[in-house]
Amino acid sequence: MYQRTVNLCEVRSVIARQTRDGRLSHQGVPVVDGILFPSGVWLFLDWRAQPAGAAPALGRAGAPEESARPALPNPPLVPAGTSAEGGPMICLLTAAAGYWPPPEARGAERATAGSAVTHSQLSRLLEGEVRRRNWPARGYLVDEQPPLGVASARVGASLWYVPFRRIPAGRDAGPLPPPPEVVAAALDAVAEMYEGAGRVPPRPSRFCPGVRQGWDDEYRATLDEPCTAAGAMRRAGFSKGLMRTVMRSGYILSDGRPVTASAPLAAGVRLRVLAPAGPPGTVVPQPGGLDVIYEDDDILVVNKPAGLLMHPARQAGELTLAGLVAGRFAGQGRPSTPRAVGRLDRGTSGLVVFARTRFAQESLARARRDGIAAKEYVALTAPDKAGHRPGQRFAETRPIQSPPFDRNRYGEPRAARTDFRVLRGWARGALVLASPETGRTHQVRQHLAAAGMPLHGDPVYGGPPGPIGRPALHLWRLRFSHPVTGEHLSLRAPLPEDMRRLLRWFHQHMVSTGCGHDGEVSPPA
Repeated sequence: MYQRTVNLCEVRSVIARQTRDGRLSHQGVPVVDGILFPSGVWLFLDWRAQPAGAAPALGRAGAPEESARPALPNPPLVPAGTSAEGGPMICLLTAAAGYWPPPEARGAERATAGSAVTHSQLSRLLEGEVRRRNWPARGYLVDEQPPLGVASARVGASLWYVPFRRIPAGRDAGPLPPPPEVVAAALDAVAEMYEGAGRVPPRPSRFCPGVRQGWDDEYRATLDEPCTAAGAMRRAGFSKGLMRTVMRSGYILSDGRPVTASAPLAAGVRLRVLAPAGPPGTVVPQPGGLDVIYEDDDILVVNKPAGLLMHPARQAGELTLAGLVAGRFAGQGRPSTPRAVGRLDRGTSGLVVFARTRFAQESLARARRDGIAAKEYVALTAPDKAGHRPGQRFAETRPIQSPPFDRNRYGEPRAARTDFRVLRGWARGALVLASPETGRTHQVRQHLAAAGMPLHGDPVYGGPPGPIGRPALHLWRLRFSHPVTGEHLSLRAPLPEDMRRLLRWFHQHMVSTGCGHDGEVSPPA
């Protein structure tokens, strides 16, 4: 532990030297860069008690006039905003946040120290000092509730957080409180400075770290080589927009301590990136069950049933997959906007991925565009008119037109490619695997129709109605790398019952015309 005793002579010397030079002043308040500790700095503010709103009297060099100089603190380092005699105000500044001890003065002096004007000036002053030191702090902590007109967030029984400037608000009114890790780091540094000054540290036991509200844990990793935090985020694939959001209003934690994006980090450091949670959006959480295939802190993969809309449409109150996912997130104490990576038509069943964070969404979307992620559909089609043999592979590359229900979706036909493999054929239908390389609306349905094999239950594109009331298409397998851990995932969803019945119908009406089945999809007997 860093130990030193700050005596009155040292305080007098520091104040006399730096207020005389007038080098450190901000908004008319000279800052005495009093005592520097490993965990932060004591700031002595030459701020004498005045009526609320009054500006300090300044000399030519930006320092107070000689006749108006305040008395020095006695005893030294009084943990107060303004002493009864009117001395330099004390504020502690750490890399995580500032800390302003409560004023001990009474009457007009206390009102001045706790006024909205004082908080406004203090915010600007501390922000300037933080930038000068390249620290990640974005606000300061106070032990007393700030007055009306001062934006603050409660972070404990008797602890409030005042941001230097307004940052994206949380779901409730007011500024977003910092993550618990940041508050804990600031209070630990304050305690170290008090102990290093030979004084009894404040007891911040009123702060109890709880669930992180209003923040998305965008990224976490253990660094395998030295680099800066910004370099690690760039290598991970952060977009420029998300990096700007993190640098302006988020936090980067190195082994639980906040650092700046330019901070050099050693190999083996545990890096975490936090960003303010996005707006709640228009999706209303809805109760209901989900067929969850995979879930962790970054993504959720569910098996969507046929007939369920992906997102809310014009008809208010209709059950949607996004609403069910939002309800699940809210029930877990982590309300966030469902971020679907890809979508399925109402009549299509199968796997859908939802990202919990913007980084996960951007990473998965980029993997889809780059062809790294793969998806496979099981399709039950009309009898094959083109004579494809079981086991045969072929591809369709015809441009995709706008779907009938949305003629303005594409201004002109869009390039697309889908790879197909015929697994088995019957007189009344065929079992086909479809692997689209692009993601156009109705791409698989249009390409199967172009190949002479329209889907059963898809009269829009020429398919027979058959004994199924929707297009017989099911997204049964997804392969992709986890956006954060990099783990390769291969997820499957079993065929729904209506498509199993259709396969049995194929078997019952005609003997199989051939077998190219390789074991990947097993039609029920």
